[in-house]
Amino acid sequence: MTLLNKNNTFHLFTLSVALALVLPDLVQHGMFMDGTQYACVSKNLADGKGSFWFPFLSSAWSQHHTNYFLEHPPLIYYIQSKFFTLCDNSFISERLYCLFTLSVCVFFIYKIWLLIFKDEEKICRYWWLTVLIWIIIPSVPWSFKNNMQENTLSAFILSASFFALKGISSSKGLIYIILSGTCIFLATFSKGVPGLFPVTILIIHYLFVKKMTLKKTILYSFILLFIPILIYCIIFFSSKSAQFSLHFYFTHRLMDRINNYPQVDNRFTILFWLLTDLLVPIFAIIVLGIIFKLKIFKKEMPASNTKLIFFFSAYSLAGIIPLTFTHV
Repeated sequence: MTLLNKNNTFHLFTLSVALALVLPDLVQHGMFMDGTQYACVSKNLADGKGSFWFPFLSSAWSQHHTNYFLEHPPLIYYIQSKFFTLCDNSFISERLYCLFTLSVCVFFIYKIWLLIFKDEEKICRYWWLTVLIWIIIPSVPWSFKNNMQENTLSAFILSASFFALKGISSSKGLIYIILSGTCIFLATFSKGVPGLFPVTILIIHYLFVKKMTLKKTILYSFILLFIPILIYCIIFFSSKSAQFSLHFYFTHRLMDRINNYPQVDNRFTILFWLLTDLLVPIFAIIVLGIIFKLKIFKKEMPASNTKLIFFFSAYSLAGIIPLTFTHV
């Protein structure tokens, strides 16, 4: 098989688009303010300033009478600090971390596609199309270029989703569900409550696809929720530092921000942003459909697989709709 056969050409094209959208900014100085703060906190942690439970930004930072940077749970700062240690505090440290999280996200998108279509060899070859449509959504490359926390959150959500879907069809389903629950914990430990929504994946999958019994769906969904709660309980009651840090984040940053610091005037602003963000991939799909005359879908996509479209659409909305109940 030659390097530039038809399939590899599309793979290389997708890789080129992804790198073109992200890499030029990653090799330059300057980022969005939030991403710069996260990098500074991580660098300080690598330098011994602050600690895992009490990250430190600067002596000028103060929120609710504390100088610790407790805007989010601490996992991302800890992981990124290892990249600063690895790269000897070079400015490329956070860039390398962004590239790493991008690679993890692409890997799990690829693995989910192969898992979903494991019995349909022709469709499996089109995994590159999913990655391409994802990477051209404007907010996606912007996030990876600016060291946003959504990068790590997405990596854990995608891994949690993969393991949960793997658990549906595997004879070792319980093991995969435990792995998924652990990834959900890591997602919440990275970005807080938004990382919790994958607990809905099995219920939504049952509603649209029904490859598992209702009893098993409820049991596995309970496990997905129970594991993060159990890990938090163990952490919370085993460390006073953890108690203070997590309590501060939940009460002073999360709940206080929701109740007292609205960022948008309309609860449905996020849905408007979502629709405008999707205009680029929708246009790309239309163009590809015209070029290939929809052969992919007409000849190789069974009609029964349309239920997967509804499943993934509903699952994605499960991560968005709850945010409309707040003004943040």
